[in-house]
Amino acid sequence: MQTGTFHFDEVTNAGEWRLSSGTGDRKFRATIKFPEPFTSPPKLAVALSGVDFSNTAGSRIWIEAQDIEAHEFDLVVNT
Repeated sequence: MQTGTFHFDEVTNAGEWRLSSGTGDRKFRATIKFPEPFTSPPKLAVALSGVDFSNTAGSRIWIEAQDIEAHEFDLVVNT
């Protein structure tokens, strides 16, 4: 088993961050590399540990793991 954290926001990912502006569905995608590759693609669980929303509008967010391989996966944040 491996665990880890990934921090993302408009400051740390300025060129790719599109979740805080605009309307409709938006996505942020980051490729996460495992510190130690697995022998085959693992089963993953991803979770949010904190969220900072503006109180001026309704908010929605969900995360998912995609393109899971033995050495990496894509973490996708949707709004």
